[in-house]
Amino acid sequence: MDPGKSRDVIKVPSGKVFVLTDVFVFPLVGKSHSDFVVRYRVQENNRTLFQYNTVGTNENWSQHFTAGIVFKSGATVRVVSTSLSSGRCGFQLLGYFTTK
Repeated sequence: MDPGKSRDVIKVPSGKVFVLTDVFVFPLVGKSHSDFVVRYRVQENNRTLFQYNTVGTNENWSQHFTAGIVFKSGATVRVVSTSLSSGRCGFQLLGYFTTK
């Protein structure tokens, strides 16, 4: 995802909730440098539930977070790479649906 962009990734079905268990973030560059910054958010509709900043390490890297964040029935799960990010990054969100 490019800096300043967002993507709706999951629409929670009616009668269900979505539990976000894991967030993976990784740069989409050949090699990360120390000035490489990713500031991203995970939102329910337009409300931020999680935000994090990460910086480059001069090595290839990825970050993995365990979350346990619950998204309401009918909500849209959105990932935002803010305009403060300095390069393209990839995201993988894992979780499960369950009844209320």
